[in-house]
Parts: sequence; structure tokens; C-alpha cells
Amino acid sequence: MTVGNGYFGLRASHEENYVDQTRGMYVAGIYNKATANEPSDLVNLPDMVGMNIELDGEGFSLLAGEILSYKRQLNLENGELRRDILWKSRTGSRFRLTFQRFAAKNDLHVLATKLTVTSLDKPAQMKIVTGINAQQTNFGRQHLIEEKVRVVEGDLLQGIYKTTESGHMIALAACCTCSLKGEIAHAAKNRQLLTTIKQDLLAETPFVLEKMGVIYTSLDGDLRGESPEEASEAALRSCSAAGYDALLHKSAGEWAQFWMEKRIKGCHPRGFLTSWHTCP
Repeated sequence: MTVGNGYFGLRASHEENYVDQTRGMYVAGIYNKATANEPSDLVNLPDMVGMNIELDGEGFSLLAGEILSYKRQLNLENGELRRDILWKSRTGSRFRLTFQRFAAKNDLHVLATKLTVTSLDKPAQMKIVTGINAQQTNFGRQHLIEEKVRVVEGDLLQGIYKTTESGHMIALAACCTCSLKGEIAHAAKNRQLLTTIKQDLLAETPFVLEKMGVIYTSLDGDLRGESPEEASEAALRSCSAAGYDALLHKSAGEWAQFWMEKRIKGCHPRGFLTSWHTCP
């Protein structure tokens, strides 16, 4: 259930937090030594998919309430990971949650996520906290120095980091777009740059949160004279304006070409030529 595109890879962790869950996002070539006597590690970068979700004051978790239905699937045709859950809270309210994410194949710097929440029984209050979390480590070893975090023009979160020994620069940027207008605030604390969204949900009315993220490093060969910081800001504005579905369509087109080039052909035992394609 991991997603990746050859430039970066993302572990299959859920959006909500669990004690035994290990988050991980890694970019090819970004290695670092925690100390001089240790081998180089592929650096676990700050997390951009984690979310704390509260519904009527109750934290959403697969370990709480009741799971009425659950489905998780990775579509190899377009690279999208999707999770559909029908969840009943301790107080008996039912909510439908759909989580979607993909690492773009046409633009290797883009990580797109989407959350759809529907209250099925009654109006409800929802709170979502998400952003850029630089508390991630390599099994307790911290490889990144936080150079700068900021909120640009009231909505764009950006974190600039540097590896402690190898000196690589990493720029991450993220932005949330909501289908309904609620209360939004930002805060930075303890290596976290977070957006808090408070929203009133109407019964049977889906709320959609699209969160776009981009990753640039000092190793990238496509910066065209820009710094990773400058490139991340410009790229995020572009992909956020396009929206999740349009970005997925473009990425799927690139995956289609990839699978066409990588498809396997063989001879049928009876002499017929057979092609195997990816399953929808």
C-alpha cells in the first residue's frame, strides 16, 4: 500500500495516528549520517499526510467506536491509494470517510491527498489538524535541522530543512483547500507547522478537504536557477489551483504510458499471442 513515483516514496501509514504505526517519506539520494561512526541512512522526511480528526469531539480511530464497513485498495493503474470507511462513534452517530492519495507520475515533486467526510445521521462539528510534521526520525535518530518554517499569504505552509552531516537542503510546502468555508488557523510548535480546520457538517452533505504537498531538494536537476524554497512555493500554487481530480487525471496518463512500455507479452500454450495488462 505504499505510493511512490521514482523520486519519492511514502509508507502505507494511515492518516490518523496509532502507537505502533511508523510514518515515512523518503526522497531518492537524500542520505545522512546521524554521527560520524554510523552508516548513512535514507532520511525520513517530515510527514505531510498525518491528520487528527475529531467528529463531535470524539477522535476518529479504527480502535474506537465501531467499523461498519472498511475497504482499502491501491490502484496500480493510476497509482492512487484509497480507503473507504463507514464509522459509528461511541455516541451512535455514523460517518462516512474516504481517504485518497497519490504520488504524481507526471510531476515527481507532487503529493496529493483528499479527504471526504459525510455525517449520515445529523449535523455535526468536525475538527481537522494537519500540516508538516518534522518530528519524524530514523528510529529515534534526527537527521534534519529546521532552518525555517512559515505561513505564506495566510494559507501556504512551508518548511525548510537541512541534513545535519551531508548538508542537503529540503523544502516542503503544503496547502489545504476546503469545499465549505469554516474556521481556519495556523500554528508552529515543537517542529510542527499545522493547520487547524473547524467545520460544521450538515447531514448527508459531503465535506471535501484537498491537501496538496510538494517536495524539492538541493539535489534536484530541474530547479532552473531557483532555490528549493522558491521552487516549492511556485509549484504548490500551481497544483493547488488545478485540484486533486485534475492532477490525478494527468498522473494517470503518465502511468498509462509507463505500463504500456513495461507490459509483458507472451505466447499462449496453444500458439495465441497474449498480453497481460494492469487490472483496473
